[in-house]
Amino acid sequence: MGSRPLRQYYDGVTIEVDDELSVIEPWLRHRRRLTAALAELTDEQWKATTRCTRWDARGVVGHLITVDAFWVMSLRSAHAGENPTTFIRGFDPSTGTDDLVAPLLDLPPEVVLEQFVAGTEALVATVESLTTDDWSALAEAPFGHMPARLILAHALWDSWLHERDILGPLGLAPPVEADEVLAATWYTLIVGGLQGGLLDDAAPVGSGPDAPIEATLRFTDLAEETLHVRVDTGVRITRANETDAVPAGSAVDLVESVTGRASTRALHELPSDLAEQLGRAAQIL
Repeated sequence: MGSRPLRQYYDGVTIEVDDELSVIEPWLRHRRRLTAALAELTDEQWKATTRCTRWDARGVVGHLITVDAFWVMSLRSAHAGENPTTFIRGFDPSTGTDDLVAPLLDLPPEVVLEQFVAGTEALVATVESLTTDDWSALAEAPFGHMPARLILAHALWDSWLHERDILGPLGLAPPVEADEVLAATWYTLIVGGLQGGLLDDAAPVGSGPDAPIEATLRFTDLAEETLHVRVDTGVRITRANETDAVPAGSAVDLVESVTGRASTRALHELPSDLAEQLGRAAQIL
């Protein structure tokens, strides 16, 4: 469980992500697959221990139901051209949805699944309603105000991890799709950039970097992709030339390390300043 509050950026922060790095298709595929997998679980499997040790599958799915409703609200606000909300200023990622999830923990699995399907369809409809311009509009996320495209990236990242949290312990690990891993990886680098601290943070929470961080990374399980990350007063993620890249191990292992699902061993594959940055970020989760 996280030991440090979030750094939240409500007063504007630069986050740039290469336009070619997709979100919508990977998220839709992942969510359809997760819905189908949940529909096949037995009552016993729904009540089995997950990697989120405080919750069985009902709790993890209950969390997704809760956050899906928030994503719908946030994205609809962006679509409507409204000023982004500040509903979750001061949000604690370790316990912030517990009170909302608690009523679902004793429900029959079929009722939880029904609510999950309904929430997923509402989010799909919202995503499909957004125009090209809407995706650059600001909306609210746990890290503050971010472009709507990154709201969906956060939704994918969170849900993709929770799919693994539920199914992995059951021996039902989902397939590893390259574009989903890529999206989870570049968003993890955004999380690391923001939560490890930016230069000139207006309201720092703990220590941060002393100088800009810049690295080009090549992952063993993303053979077709190389990512360049720069952290200074903002975060920038772009595709890069593989000849400039340093070996960074497994992308899946990196995501799982930063989010507390695995040891921090994967961080040792990275340049030291980036490893320290992501290590600080891991303290929130």
